[in-house]
Amino acid sequence: MSNGSDLLLRNALAVDPRSPFDGSRVDILIKGERISKIGPAGTLLPESETCVYEADNLHVSPGWTDMLACLNQPGHEYKETLSQLSQAAVKGGFAQVLCHPHTQPVADNSQMIRSLSLQASGLPAQLLFCGTVSAGGEGKNLAELVDMSEAGATAFSDHIDALDKLVRIQRQGKLT
Repeated sequence: MSNGSDLLLRNALAVDPRSPFDGSRVDILIKGERISKIGPAGTLLPESETCVYEADNLHVSPGWTDMLACLNQPGHEYKETLSQLSQAAVKGGFAQVLCHPHTQPVADNSQMIRSLSLQASGLPAQLLFCGTVSAGGEGKNLAELVDMSEAGATAFSDHIDALDKLVRIQRQGKLT
């Protein structure tokens, strides 16, 4: 938390199938930026200087993944940088963002994926990168899919036209 104070969330419904608290009402004590304690609702008492937050219909869950973010770096940084994208994601409750390749040049090679991954390391939200399916995103030839995967690409997409482009590549006999 930015002001350094502690926060006690009271009577929140936990939504996390991997947690023993899933579906239960809980109190959550957050010290600084970390969860310090979790207990059944009504069991945690606030310490001095602890802000208490309780609201009707309060739910808590692990961070979410945004599966469709338009990546603007490199080439369109005036719209949004990697850092700005990551910060906006965290403010919206997202822990991860899958970034689609709306870059200039497009992310169609392992060097671009490696460079983006390196630039994104240490940002507040984890940025995952899509490489293009086709070289240059043009739908004519397949991009370096294996190389990009080995460099850290999480997925591949030519975005809206991806399926049409893949069919075109297959018809040209360049996809087996």
